Amino acid sequence: RAYPNNIIEQAMINWMPPSPVTNAAQAQLGAMAAYPLEDVARATDGFQVAAWYFGVAGALVLGLAYAARECFALGDLAERGPLGLGMHYGLDQWDEVLSHDAIRRHKEKATRSQFIEDAMLPVPGSDLEAMPIGFRAPGYGAA
Repeated sequence: RAYPNNIIEQAMINWMPPSPVTNAAQAQLGAMAAYPLEDVARATDGFQVAAWYFGVAGALVLGLAYAARECFALGDLAERGPLGLGMHYGLDQWDEVLSHDAIRRHKEKATRSQFIEDAMLPVPGSDLEAMPIGFRAPGYGAA
C-alpha cells in the first residue's frame, strides 16, 4: 500500500500550503519514485500525511463555499437592489441606510381612504328633483 502521488506532492513537497515536515524529509520524499506508507512514515517521523492533506483540502473547500455564498448574495444585491428596485438602483446608493419612516409615509400616500372619498360625494337628498328614485351612493349595498 502506498500514498497516491498527488497527496505527497501537494501536501508534503509543494510550497503551498507550507509543508509541516522538515526540508530533509521533503528532499527524501522528492527522491522517491513511489510512496509506500512505511517509507513515508519513516521519512516524516510518523507524521499523519493523509490527515494533513484532507484537513488542508477541507479548509480550502470551506473557504471556496463561503466565497461562493458571498458572490451569490452580491449577485442578488446587484440584480435586485436592497429594496427590490432592480438593476436601475444606483451603485453609489448601496451604503445608504434605509429610512423605514419615509417608506411608510410613501405607502400611506398611495392608499386611498374610502371614508374620504365618500365625504366628497354630493350629499344625497340635497337636490331632490335631480335625483332619481331609488338613488344609491356608489360602493354600498349588494349591487
